[in-house]
Amino acid sequence: MKIIDKNNIFTVILLYITWIIMTGDFSLSSLVVGLTISTIVVLIINSSFTQLFSKKLITKPWAFLWYAIYLSSQMFIASYKVAYFVLHPKKNFRPAIVKIPTDLGKRNRLIKLTILANSITLTPGTITMDLDSETHGLYIHCLDLKFEEDNKIKEMIFGKFERIIRRMFK
Repeated sequence: MKIIDKNNIFTVILLYITWIIMTGDFSLSSLVVGLTISTIVVLIINSSFTQLFSKKLITKPWAFLWYAIYLSSQMFIASYKVAYFVLHPKKNFRPAIVKIPTDLGKRNRLIKLTILANSITLTPGTITMDLDSETHGLYIHCLDLKFEEDNKIKEMIFGKFERIIRRMFK
């Protein structure tokens, strides 16, 4: 049995790079400690999710950079929308719970659904409440439902998240 196999090496590298960035210390002792801790963490937390995520992050950094930029921009925009509702309490808004079907493909669906659900929850004004395991639709509470048509609701809540996540895991 291999202690560190080829699937785990990407996670070790990602954790090691994070260690170096966070400590900012390039002394030999710090680098050895960082590599040791990264390896121990991978041995303790050995999951297919972290293996796949780390591999995709290292092999497709531009896709993840684009995702991070898009997520940050959506969080920024949504924060201002939520602040507007807080500062204008007399404004009529329509809170609602909607079920939105997802189209993330069959391969690595659980990982993609997890990232999509967390992205929606991180965006102020929306929260993922549940997942329909049969249809893979997400139940989402949104602060202000502006549309009645399903495709417009999906575009309003998901935005480009679904396309970006599919592209990251191709």
